[in-house]
Amino acid sequence: MCCAGFASYWGLALGLTWFTSYLVAGLGYTQKVGGNLSILPWIFGFVVVLSGGYISQRLKSKGVSSRVSRGVLACSTVVLGGLTLPFVGQMPSPELKIAVLVFGAAIGSTIYVVLPMIVSELTPQSQRAGMLAITTSIVTLAGVIAPLAMGAFIQHAATPLAGYERGYVILGALLIAGGVIGLLFIRPEADRKRLAARAVPALPLSPARA
Repeated sequence: MCCAGFASYWGLALGLTWFTSYLVAGLGYTQKVGGNLSILPWIFGFVVVLSGGYISQRLKSKGVSSRVSRGVLACSTVVLGGLTLPFVGQMPSPELKIAVLVFGAAIGSTIYVVLPMIVSELTPQSQRAGMLAITTSIVTLAGVIAPLAMGAFIQHAATPLAGYERGYVILGALLIAGGVIGLLFIRPEADRKRLAARAVPALPLSPARA
């Protein structure tokens, strides 16, 4: 879950820091138009989060396993986004570049909804808050690294547009890798049985002595 979430958050961080700059410096839009268009990833991501969470819960309520209703569903969208992003640079018009970029970077946002659900499935209630904090800190670490990496790509590229599109290819590779790892290893039911088999029963408390 951390690998898939980290890759998806990488795209979110780039949307926060570099998307408007890409529209202006890379695609040639004015600052005003670029600012107006910068809302597109958030509108699409909002729709994805709501619909993805709803679909996941519906599948779960119908008896579908957590592996499928949460892991496979979310990680498949992460991989789909990764497969889409390398084509940003091949689009013949700025409008198509924006459409492909917005779709590829935001389609995997369902991962943010199912991550706490899976952590809750595998973690005792007393440790749940700590595990959620740990996983969130790992996922959001991408928010520190991604803007720096994109800046380096732009700085060392022949043109700003080439640097941006190279950065989005790297994002696509990260999404594919993180999504595939999630598809292979997110198995809540099997992991819960394995953890239960290894659990050590708590020792009974002894009364305090004076």
